[in-house]
Amino acid sequence: MKTITIILLLLSLGCQSVDLAYVKDRWWTHDSGVRLGQGDFLIFDRDGPYQLRHDTIFKNSLPRAIIERLDKKKNLIYMRTLPSDSVSVYYHHDYGIKGN
Repeated sequence: MKTITIILLLLSLGCQSVDLAYVKDRWWTHDSGVRLGQGDFLIFDRDGPYQLRHDTIFKNSLPRAIIERLDKKKNLIYMRTLPSDSVSVYYHHDYGIKGN
């Protein structure tokens, strides 16, 4: 019984949800690792190629990355790209908030 409890605890810690509103409201710039597209920016809007659902980033309806960690203090997103399984990091500046 202890083993099952520990496994469930570890799974729940690993399945933390991403603050979707925080991510969607910002323009993200490539910092390191594999780029998700041809350019250096990720902008999530209804009409653009990038969409965010739960912790997965889609480009043109295809899954391209899974967000592993969001660091609001350092303004960084750490993600694992698909299918290469490489780590990528994107950051945002205050002027990259939509509406500013």
